[in-house]
Amino acid sequence: MKKYLELLIPMFAAAGLCAAEFQLPQSLLNEPFPERFTSLQASWEKEPLDADFALSSPLAGGFGVKSIPGFSGKGIEITEPGGQIHYRGESNLNPETAVIQFRVCGPAWREDESMTLFSALRESYSMDIVKRKNRLSLAVRNLLYMYPGDRSETDKPEDFRLISEVSIPLDAVSEGEWQTVTAGWDLKKQEGFIALNGKGRSGKLAIPQTDKREFLLFLLGGAIRPENCPDGLSIPGMKFDELKIASCRYADLLAWKSLPPPPDLLARTEKGVRKTLSTLAALQRMNAGWQNVYTYPGFLGAEAQGRQLLQYDDIITNDKSRGSAYVAAQFAYAYELLQDYHALDIAKKTADFYVRAQSPEGAWLYLYKVGPNRIECGSHKPEYKFQDSCQSHPLYLLAYMYRLTGTKQYLEAMKRCGEFYLSAQNPDGSWSHHYDMEAKVGRTCRGLPQGGEINDLAMNDAIDVMILMYHLTKERKYIDAVKRAGEWLLKAQLKGAVSGWADQYDRNLKPIWARHFEPPALSWESTRHASQAMVTLYRLSGDERYREALKNTAEWFQKKFPDGKCFAYYDISTGRPVLAHMDHVYLLDDAEQMAKYASFRRGKKPVPDKTVPNFRALLAAMVYPVREPKLDKPALDRMRRITESLAKMATNSQNKDGLWVYPVYASVINSVGAGFIPGQGRLMMQLRYIDVMRMMRGELPLHYRGGIYTHGEGNMRNFAWPSGWYDIPWK
Repeated sequence: MKKYLELLIPMFAAAGLCAAEFQLPQSLLNEPFPERFTSLQASWEKEPLDADFALSSPLAGGFGVKSIPGFSGKGIEITEPGGQIHYRGESNLNPETAVIQFRVCGPAWREDESMTLFSALRESYSMDIVKRKNRLSLAVRNLLYMYPGDRSETDKPEDFRLISEVSIPLDAVSEGEWQTVTAGWDLKKQEGFIALNGKGRSGKLAIPQTDKREFLLFLLGGAIRPENCPDGLSIPGMKFDELKIASCRYADLLAWKSLPPPPDLLARTEKGVRKTLSTLAALQRMNAGWQNVYTYPGFLGAEAQGRQLLQYDDIITNDKSRGSAYVAAQFAYAYELLQDYHALDIAKKTADFYVRAQSPEGAWLYLYKVGPNRIECGSHKPEYKFQDSCQSHPLYLLAYMYRLTGTKQYLEAMKRCGEFYLSAQNPDGSWSHHYDMEAKVGRTCRGLPQGGEINDLAMNDAIDVMILMYHLTKERKYIDAVKRAGEWLLKAQLKGAVSGWADQYDRNLKPIWARHFEPPALSWESTRHASQAMVTLYRLSGDERYREALKNTAEWFQKKFPDGKCFAYYDISTGRPVLAHMDHVYLLDDAEQMAKYASFRRGKKPVPDKTVPNFRALLAAMVYPVREPKLDKPALDRMRRITESLAKMATNSQNKDGLWVYPVYASVINSVGAGFIPGQGRLMMQLRYIDVMRMMRGELPLHYRGGIYTHGEGNMRNFAWPSGWYDIPWK
C-alpha cells in the first residue's frame, strides 16, 4: 500500500500543472454528441429515470431524486443529503478516454459551498468532477488510502484522497442559472480537462494504470466515498439535466463538428455495423464467446452446419477459422474505427477467456463448455487441433488486444502458445491434425503419430504463427521452424499423374485417410492452401524452389481443367476424379460408381463445382523482396473503389437484426436450415470500407490497422501484426 501511494500521490497533486486554457464552441455545448461517439445520454423526460441510450445497462438507480422542469423539458433534483442517481459504468464509461457533459444548477454554486457533482468508481480510484469553494476540478481520488486518525484537525488536508486534479478558478456563479460542465481524460497520455460553460483548462493528470476492470458505476450527486470528503454528500436542491457521455477525446468531437456530413453509404454502413455488433454482443455467452453457426430466427447455436451439431448455450466454439477469436477481432476492429468502447469491452472479454482457457502447455481446445468459475472441454474428445485455426486465431486475437491495450497477460499467453507450436512440430517439419498432450506427440485425424496435415490451414497457420512469434521475440528458432516446414511442403508435393497436395500424410509422406469423406488423394482445397504457403515462403526467402513447385502445379491444373472447374479430389495414380463416402472411394467418371455415390444423396449427382485456384494471381504475388506500398491518398482512393462496392452489397443485404441469413445454411441434407454465422465476411467488408473512408475524411490517421493490409486483406494475422510482415532475416 505504501509503495502504491508513493507512486501516485506526490508530484501531480498540484492543480494546473502544465495547464492550457481553451474555449469550447457553442455547438459542442448545445448539440447532442455524434452517435458514433456516444456511449450514454440521459434527458430524464420519462419515468423511470433510465437513460435514453446506453451501451451497457440504461437502468437508473439511487435515491433522494425527483423529476422537475429542467434546462429543456424535464430534469432531476436532489431532494435530501446524499441523494444521487447512478448508472452502470462498464461500456457506458470508457476508462481509457471519455468526455462527460451535463447541465447543473443549485446551491452548490454558492461561493462558500463545495460538492462532488459527478463520481465514477473503478477498482482503486474514482474520477470526480468537484465544485470547490474557489475552483471547479476534474479530480482523481484514491479509494485505498484511509486518513490516519492521529492527526490533529488543523493538519487535515482539504482532500486527503486526492491523487491529482485539473482545475479552473471560479468567479461568482449564479446558483439559479443552468451551468454546463464538461470534463474528460486520456489515460494513456495522463491528461485531463475541465470546462464551465465552454471555458476550460487542460493539463497533466495522474491516473492509475494498474486497474484491470472497467468503471463499475458512475453517479450524479456526491462522491463515491462521501464519509471522508468535505464535498462528498450532495446538497438538496441541486438540479441536473442533459447528461451526455462520449468514449473519445474532446478533440475528436471538435474534429467531427468541422467535417461535412458523411456520405449516405458510410452513414448507413456504420449504422448497419452497430446493429450487427449489438446482435452479436447479445449472443456472447458467459463473457467468453460464440458458437459457429446459429439458426434463424431461433438463434440456436451449432458447432457447424449440420443439425446434429446443435449445441446448448454454454458451448463456446474455437473452431472452423471463424470461431470466437475471429468474431472478437471484428469487435476490436470496430473499436479502432468507431471509438466504441463497448466493442472493445466485448473483445476483451473473449481475450480474457482465452487466457483463462489456455492449457499450461500453451494450447487451446476446439470446443469449451463454460459456466460460473468453470471452463472445461466441450467435446467427447479433448483435441488440441492445429486444423481450423484452433491455435492460431486465439493467438492472433491476443496479439491484437495486446497491441490495443498493452495488457501483459496477453503477451505472456502468446509466448506460451509460441513455445507450444515449437514443441509440437514433427521431426520432418510438419504439424499434425492435433497434439496428444499425454503422449507428447502430434497425431493425424485417425491417431497415427507424427503425420503431417495441410487440410484446413494446419500448415499455413503454423508457418504464420512462427513468423508472428519471430516479430514478437526476435528469436531465430522460429525462422528455423518455418524453414523446416517449407522443406516438408516441397517433399509432400504430389507428382506424376497429378500435381498438387493431399489433405494429410503419414510420417513417411504417404497420403492417408482423414475423415470418411477425405480420401488419400490430390485435394483441391489443400492444394489451394499449399500454393498460398509457397507464395509466403518465396516472399520470405526468394528461394526459386517454391516458385517452381507452384508453377508445376499451376500448369497441371490449367491443362487438366481449361474451363476452370474441378472436383474436390483426384486419384493420385491415375488423375481420375473421385469422391469418398464412409471410407469408400468412388470414381466419378465411371457411370456405375457415380450412380452408387449419388444414391447416398437421394440420386443427386455431384458436379465439378470447385473453382481452380487463381494461380495467375498467386504467381504474380511471388515477389522478393517484398516492398510494402505506401499508404497515401492515391492508394486510399484505389482502396475506396474496391471496398465501396463490397460495403454497398453488404449493407444493402442486412436484415433487421444486422445479419446475413442463408435460407438454407449449407447444401448438405442435414443442414440446420435457415441460419447465419457470427464470423461473417460481410461485416469485415463493411469495416474495411469504414476504415478507408474515415482515413480519407481525416478522422483516422494514415496507417495500416489490419483490415486493409495489402498482403492479405482481412486475414486475422494482419490484426496481430499489421505492417512489415515479411521483414525477417531468412538467411
